Amino acid sequence: MPFQGTDTAADATEPITERLRTDQYPHLVEMATEYILQPGYDFGDEFQFGLDVILDALTRSLPETSPNDATVPAVVARHPSQPDPTTG
Repeated sequence: MPFQGTDTAADATEPITERLRTDQYPHLVEMATEYILQPGYDFGDEFQFGLDVILDALTRSLPETSPNDATVPAVVARHPSQPDPTTG
């Protein structure tokens, strides 16, 4: 999160969330109050998971290549909690 010092996520986002109207942005308010502002939320963990999802989707969209084709790198992105597709 873009704050420093002794501020918590709640301290840093309070002025922003006060201006959000629940009727106008219901999903954004829900995300902020039910997930982001909860104890234990770690932006870095969530970012990595989201990045893995995007990279996995991009990898699946690449054309099939043979193992000897070095023009397209083999990339497998998955969340650590997902099973490894190469082992089973």
